[in-house]
Amino acid sequence: MPGDYAGGTLVVGTVITTLVAMINRVPVGLAFPGVLSELIPPWLAGPLSTSIEFLAAVPHCRGPWALLVLSPVFATDVEPALEGLRS
Repeated sequence: MPGDYAGGTLVVGTVITTLVAMINRVPVGLAFPGVLSELIPPWLAGPLSTSIEFLAAVPHCRGPWALLVLSPVFATDVEPALEGLRS
């Protein structure tokens, strides 16, 4: 039916993806600080902690990078190729 965009599918897919990601990452996120503070020697814990903080900034950089780099590539290369496949 025209105008039916099936938004529920998108919402359910987002919820399922979020749940799977949380099941994978919450135990690691809770265990690693304990390991870092209790089991790893202090001379290694400092640099390792700093590198983990740098990794936390990576997801925030992907959005603008994708907007500036990938959008033109998709507009000039990928979409015309997909249009050619459809016909």
